[in-house]
Amino acid sequence: MLVMLIRAAVSADLDAITHLRTERHELLRQSDARFAPLTDNPSTWLTDSAARVWVVEVSERIVAYALLYGERCPLGDLPPQSAALIEMALDAHRYYGGTGSALAKYVREAAPTLWVAVPRFHAVEQAFWRAFGAKRCHADNLPLNAAFEWMCVQ
Repeated sequence: MLVMLIRAAVSADLDAITHLRTERHELLRQSDARFAPLTDNPSTWLTDSAARVWVVEVSERIVAYALLYGERCPLGDLPPQSAALIEMALDAHRYYGGTGSALAKYVREAAPTLWVAVPRFHAVEQAFWRAFGAKRCHADNLPLNAAFEWMCVQ
């Protein structure tokens, strides 16, 4: 049985986070050209006081990460008592049973209302969040790239 550790990310995790992020983004770009090339650097997340970055470690290997913003979100103003999950990625090369669900449950505890940026045409990811009670939602004050849509979990 694999032991999973969910913890706050540290600078030593940046290479693994960048790899997981790039891999997920390239897979998304293959299915939807609206995904623009990545231009920001995850190292800025660790110095942003509003950002929370968690990683999942299995056998001393980072296999997933999540980027969450609390009160202040770079995309706009969040409703009170809300958090926004901007990114979440898992290792696509190996199966780590329950990793995504464990990380989602952990992130879900961040605020009474969780806004999740979900790829618009990815039914599997949308179904994953619906299993946590998410519904499509709209927020004029939280604009997203057209390739994404918001889902909310309350």
